[in-house]
Amino acid sequence: MTDPRQIQAQAQQYMERLEQLDQQIKLLSQQREVALNAINETSRAISTLQEYKALKEDEELLVPIGGDTFLKAKAVDDKAAIIGVGSDVLIEKDTDRVIEQLSDRAKVIEETGNKITSGIAELTQEAEALSKRLEELRHMSAQPSGPPPPVIRPPNMGD
Repeated sequence: MTDPRQIQAQAQQYMERLEQLDQQIKLLSQQREVALNAINETSRAISTLQEYKALKEDEELLVPIGGDTFLKAKAVDDKAAIIGVGSDVLIEKDTDRVIEQLSDRAKVIEETGNKITSGIAELTQEAEALSKRLEELRHMSAQPSGPPPPVIRPPNMGD
């Protein structure tokens, strides 16, 4: 491919695809951030429930409510927790069952995060390969096509 128009058209396609890849990578990165936040939140909930479960009745516990803020609470004899099951529906369950459910939820979120990370890696590899081909096209378009122009020498003035 030495026709400058073909090289330009191919380069334009590569640049458009690179833009698409960049947008996809940004979107997946945002999704990965959401997954990481959900895993962190779930881990904090599990940790708090485990601490609560270990308390005796009327012992104090600091309950994290977000933003590095805590409430003081006292343990009750009935060690149950309330968990959301979707659509603003809350259910009271045994603390161990809630911990188990949260652990399962964290595993699913982690698997999703891993898939997102793999997707980002694949898109990044494609973008790098495309950038390399684009650079090769730019190098091809910088080289003159056809035979080099003839060298014109001035006539000898002393002959």
